[in-house]
Amino acid sequence: MKRFFVVILAVAISLALVLPAAAQVDFEGQITGRLQDIEGDGVDQEAGFNEALLNLQIYGEVASGVYGYAEIISSQAFTPTVLYELYLVHSNLLPMADLKFGQFELNFGDQRNRRTHNANVQTNSLIGNAVIDPAVVQTGIELSGQYAQVAWSLGLTNGVAGSEFREDRDMAITAKLWGELLPGLTASASYYTVEHEEGGGVETNFGWNNFAVEGYNAGVNIAPGIEATAVDAFQIDLTYDLSLALGWPAELYFNYGQLEFTDVTDIRGLTTPLPDDVAVDYFTVEARYNLTPVSYLAARFSQAD
Repeated sequence: MKRFFVVILAVAISLALVLPAAAQVDFEGQITGRLQDIEGDGVDQEAGFNEALLNLQIYGEVASGVYGYAEIISSQAFTPTVLYELYLVHSNLLPMADLKFGQFELNFGDQRNRRTHNANVQTNSLIGNAVIDPAVVQTGIELSGQYAQVAWSLGLTNGVAGSEFREDRDMAITAKLWGELLPGLTASASYYTVEHEEGGGVETNFGWNNFAVEGYNAGVNIAPGIEATAVDAFQIDLTYDLSLALGWPAELYFNYGQLEFTDVTDIRGLTTPLPDDVAVDYFTVEARYNLTPVSYLAARFSQAD
C-alpha cells in the first residue's frame, strides 16, 4: 500500500513539473506585519511590529480538469522559508468525486476557513486563533464530493509532517461531512485517527496544537505542542449567517472538539514528567457584527480542558 502511495506521489510531482504550453497559471503574493501585545502567566512580549510574514500562492489549471496549487510561506513560525502545500486536484476523476493528491492541509474542522494563518488574515474576524487549531499538512490523497445537500471528504495520508514514508508508520484517516441544516445555518462533523507502530519512535504532527499544559514552562514558547504515537480527534462546527436567515449583518460560529493522544512522546516546554496519555476537550464561540461593508465588531471566547 505504501509503495503504491509513493508511486502516486511520484506521478503527481511529474505532472506538476511538466506544464502544458496552454496552461493558465495565476500568481498571488501577500506580505503583512502585525501589531500585538501578549501577556499572561509568565509570558510578556513587548508590543510592536513583528517580523514581516510572507505568503506566496501559485495556482491554476495545468491540464483539462486538473488544477495545481503551491503555497510558500516564511515567518517566525516557519523558518527559514518552507513549501507548505503542493498538490493537484483532478475534477470528476471518479463519478461525483474529485481527487486531490500531494501535500495538503487536512480538511478537519471549519476553523481552517477562519484562522489567521501566516499572512492570510482576510478570512478571520480577529488577529489571532482559537485556543485549539489543528492545522495539519500531510502527504496523501483525498476524495471529496457532494450527495444531495451533504458534502463529504475522505483522506488517506502518511500521518506525519512532510512526505517521508517508513514501514513503522501507519496511514492516517480523515473524514468530514458538512451541509446546510437551515437557511444560513451550516454544520460539519470531522474525524481524524492514526496509530503508528508502538515503540517505533514515530510521532504524528496532529498534536501540534496551541494550548497550555499543567507544568508548562511559558518561558520556552508561547504555544506548546503535543507529539504522540496515536491520535484520535473529533470536532463539530456550527456557523449561522444571520444575514441569510434574518437579514441582520451578523454571523455566529461555534465548535466543540475532543483530542485523545496515546503514548505521548513529547510536550514542548513541559517541566514535569510526561504523561502516558493526554485528553483534551475544547470549544470556541465567536460572533461578528458588520457595521459597514468594511468595518465590524467581533468577539471570541475559547477554552480547552
